[in-house]
Amino acid sequence: MLLLLSCWCAVAQVPAKISFQAVLRNSNDQLITNQTVGIKISVINSINQALYAERHTTTTNANGLISIEIGGGDVSSGSLDGIDWTKGPYRLKTETDPTGGFQYLIRGFTDILAVPYAFEANHALVADSLAPGRLKIGDRYQGGIIFWLDNTGEHGLIVDSITHGAKWNNGINRFVGAEANGIYGGRRNTDLILSAQLADAKGGYFAARYCMRNGYLDRVPYEDWYLPSTIELQLLYQQKDLIPDLSTNKSYWSSTEREDWVDWSIAESLDFTNGSVVQAEKGTEMYYRCIRSF
Repeated sequence: MLLLLSCWCAVAQVPAKISFQAVLRNSNDQLITNQTVGIKISVINSINQALYAERHTTTTNANGLISIEIGGGDVSSGSLDGIDWTKGPYRLKTETDPTGGFQYLIRGFTDILAVPYAFEANHALVADSLAPGRLKIGDRYQGGIIFWLDNTGEHGLIVDSITHGAKWNNGINRFVGAEANGIYGGRRNTDLILSAQLADAKGGYFAARYCMRNGYLDRVPYEDWYLPSTIELQLLYQQKDLIPDLSTNKSYWSSTEREDWVDWSIAESLDFTNGSVVQAEKGTEMYYRCIRSF
């Protein structure tokens, strides 16, 4: 069994709950759809000690997707509120029983990329003043160029130094659940797009697949690139004058789509002429820039 994991948050304070999604596939790479599964989630530290654990019983949707809130399950040990997030890094350990019980045969791990709360978008405007003498926006760093820093000046987002062009998908137009729209949200979206489109596509590359699977040799070992969410693109747009090879008269793909759209052939893009969000056909060839976090 294969478990594709993704974790993100959507509030601006330390949360009581953390949103979590995963896509489940079997050994034949088929989605586990419309099936009750049992999930155990643990927050573990660098020595694999579980600081908090809880259990959930939930049901996959038609895309094999589960959605739960960490902090809303049956607690088996520890306290989520009692974790000192400044003492990280931490990881999420997931254990899954695809029959809905407590025989957890599938295990997976995913990093928690920072203190698990969303940072305000205007941090990008003040990051340099909060981190004098440290990294700054526009620096070449870890395979790309820094375009956003958090308020510590030690973590942020990096954009690839080269503009590429591709379609959003290379297969069937359908909603894949890539609705995250915040800092680090593009990573979760890219996981979901990749899972769905690799099953749909008959060869060839699309933007999310390129970012995840096909890096340049000079970017090694930094291979954790992803297609940015719309808000991440807006942060990049704010720093467009500091980023080389950005075409300011073109639109760039984001990884964000919306379930409430009637037409599932649409995803969001950002017009770098004026910074406006534009709906675009997923089959359209369009510019994109891969990003990663550090």
